[in-house]
This record gives sequence, C-alpha cells and structure tokens, in this order.
Amino acid sequence: RRQRQMCIRDSDISYDKAWALEEKRKDVTDVVFLLNITTIGKWACLSCVSLVTVVVPEGIESIGRYAFWDCTSLLNVTFPKSLKSISNGAFIYCNSIEAMDLSHTLLNSISYGAFSHCFELKSLKLPSSVQSAGDYAFCDCSKLVPSTISTNENASNAPILAFLHKPQSERDALMLANPPN
Repeated sequence: RRQRQMCIRDSDISYDKAWALEEKRKDVTDVVFLLNITTIGKWACLSCVSLVTVVVPEGIESIGRYAFWDCTSLLNVTFPKSLKSISNGAFIYCNSIEAMDLSHTLLNSISYGAFSHCFELKSLKLPSSVQSAGDYAFCDCSKLVPSTISTNENASNAPILAFLHKPQSERDALMLANPPN
C-alpha cells in the first residue's frame, strides 16, 4: 500500500469538504503539522483509516471537533504537555485505541463524546488538572472501567473521572448513591 502524508493546518474545514475528501484520505498513513499552530482544526483527519500513529507536537493547545473521527486503525496518540482541551467527538470511532495517556498534559476539559465508541479503550491516564468532562465523553468504551482510569497526582477529580463513560445524569445518580470519601 502506498504511503501518503497529509499536512495539518489549524483552520477548520467544512463538513461538506471533509466528506468530499474522505476517499482521498483512506491511504493517509502520516500527518505533518505546520509550525506554530495551536489548534488541530475540526474534521482535520476525518476517516484517515490507514493512520496508525499520531504525534501531536508541543504547542498544540486544543484538538477540534471531530478531528480524528473514524480513524479506525489509530493505535497510538502522543499528546504534548501544552494540550488543554479536547473538543466534541475528537476521537469518536477510533476503535483500535487501547490506551490514552494524557497524564503529563495541561488538559482541563474533555467535551461531549470526545472518545465515544472507542471500543478497545482499556486504560486512561488523566492529569489532575481535568475539571470537566462532557456527557458521553467515553460512551460505549465498555472496556474502560473505573479501575483502569487514573490521575497523575491527586484524586480530587476521581468521582467524575470514574464515570466518564456514562451520561451526566447517570454520573450524578451514581455519585449521590456512592459519595466520595
């Protein structure tokens, strides 16, 4: 199979253009990030089904909506310390990812459905800086259970993190029934 590179800019592309490029993206095996960008734009790597590894460079602070949607072969993502937010559906349907290590980042928010339908996700390491997680952030990540979720420093956000794969209403009900010590 022929290897193809794709250049990532920080600007968003439209939904229509993203889907129009879907067929051309199927052979993309490597992404190159332009210097001095701070955001991976929305739809940036939609359906790059041959993409296996992504190294997000230092300086990236946010990953845009649906940036890696349907990258079904994606196994490894290396995140920079500078990362602060992951937007809606950023890694939705990246069903080959088994582990996510964000513990060394400045991450403070994970948006709605950011990692939903990552069916193989088994291990999650988050920094203590995470303050919020949107509904369904880890929906259908059935292999991700509370004992495989950890933070790097303190456990102050553990009650939220333990139930990330559930909608907010279920998380609230579980936390009321099982208040933290």
